[in-house]
Amino acid sequence: MNTDDFHLGHYDAKGSPCLSLTLYGAKKLSDGIKCDGLIDTGFSRFIQLPFKLACSLGVPLDGINAFVLANGEKIYMLMALVQAEFAGQKKVGAASISFAASDEILIGMEFLRLFGVSLLVSKDSISLINEEAVRERMSR
Repeated sequence: MNTDDFHLGHYDAKGSPCLSLTLYGAKKLSDGIKCDGLIDTGFSRFIQLPFKLACSLGVPLDGINAFVLANGEKIYMLMALVQAEFAGQKKVGAASISFAASDEILIGMEFLRLFGVSLLVSKDSISLINEEAVRERMSR
């Protein structure tokens, strides 16, 4: 493994695991918006964006999906296509749009799968490791 196989996240002020990324939408294809997202391993989808951020990105709507929350409650959210840049790669995925008062961006498991990284969490650090490098190392 080399240093390009490791990407660092960080803990926010509340102690939540986060990573920095750049988001692009239809209106921001060239510059994008740099932001931090909370890594939520209980969220199986790509990304959840606050409505206000989705509007400023100009993301194209892509339907409505039903979600079942941890407490069993079923909710419906707008979906939009968004491009995320992380670790030198850009990937397009379906983002759910939140109308909650929170301005948090959630990063889900589909994000980690699309970018091909494994998440390692310790008391002091958040690390994302290229899965190909992990498989290669394990096969030796």
